[in-house]
Amino acid sequence: GLYKRKFFERRELTRFAWQQAWFRLAGVEDPEHMQDARDSALSIVKGHRVSELMSIGEEIYDEYMADRIWPGTRALAQAHLDAGQRVWLVTAAPVETATIIARRLGLTGALGTVAESVDGVYTGRLVGEPLHGPAKAEAVRALAAAEELDLERCAAYSDSH
Repeated sequence: GLYKRKFFERRELTRFAWQQAWFRLAGVEDPEHMQDARDSALSIVKGHRVSELMSIGEEIYDEYMADRIWPGTRALAQAHLDAGQRVWLVTAAPVETATIIARRLGLTGALGTVAESVDGVYTGRLVGEPLHGPAKAEAVRALAAAEELDLERCAAYSDSH
């Protein structure tokens, strides 16, 4: 992924691995660890062009993600699409990553965490909050309002809350 493309050093990779291991063992999201991970991710992309990250994201999808998407997840999304329903991917991951995944799966669209860019270059800051927890719920409500969807008639699936 980005490590092979020298976007960050081994030290940063080690720190990220430690944070992931801690989360898996503790089973709880520590706000301090989440802030540290967010700051690390933003520092990695700062100064890079959005188009560069999108291009790399396409390669990473092909190399690492495509085969890891559970067949049941694909089938469930496809069943909704086949029934004429819109399917949105909503994730705390970067919106660029979410957009690539959604497009490759034939979904309607995607929402994700937005990193600020100016003139097509990442600044190292977020636009708003990460799309997690209450922010994710608010984004879904805003999407439903914009798309004139009745949430009582919508389905949602998640791997978190």
